[in-house]
Amino acid sequence: MPEPLTIGLAGFGNHVAKNLLRLFDRPQGPWLKQIYVRDPARYAAAWPGQAERFTASFEALCEDPGIEAIYI
Repeated sequence: MPEPLTIGLAGFGNHVAKNLLRLFDRPQGPWLKQIYVRDPARYAAAWPGQAERFTASFEALCEDPGIEAIYI
């Protein structure tokens, strides 16, 4: 079986929180690596289970060689 797709998210609005985030909790993937937000500390406080994934750098999200696709 091929490895699951590794995803980066640009933004973390209601749609992501309500509909997409649960898809990344499955062992078969896809895997969520980074989430670009303007204020990572605020999101980390609200979503501590995702805290290590938040980044304030859209460039870092786009340039990460481990991310195969970005959901905007």
